[in-house]
Amino acid sequence: MRGYLGDVRTAVLAMDAAGILRPGRALTAGGSSWFDVVADDLTHGWPAGFDVLPVLRSGAYIGHDDGFYATTTPYASRLVGAGGLWPALRLWAQVLSHP
Repeated sequence: MRGYLGDVRTAVLAMDAAGILRPGRALTAGGSSWFDVVADDLTHGWPAGFDVLPVLRSGAYIGHDDGFYATTTPYASRLVGAGGLWPALRLWAQVLSHP
């Protein structure tokens, strides 16, 4: 993930150098499993005077599978002792599919 964010940073700086970005631009990135890394990597370390607004967005903003994210979020491995995610709603439904 950090390598990918490094590539994002490189691309943003290259676009700025090419003159295709305006000052005060927003850079949005995120994901429900990596929000701690995105926030850490994109909120600092820009060149002096570089005007960028990092915007952290959620990957799963309407709902998420708390069983899946319990093993992939930073709460599971990178933020030890920080608590965790818990479901706000449980839904049981019959799934009908047709090939």
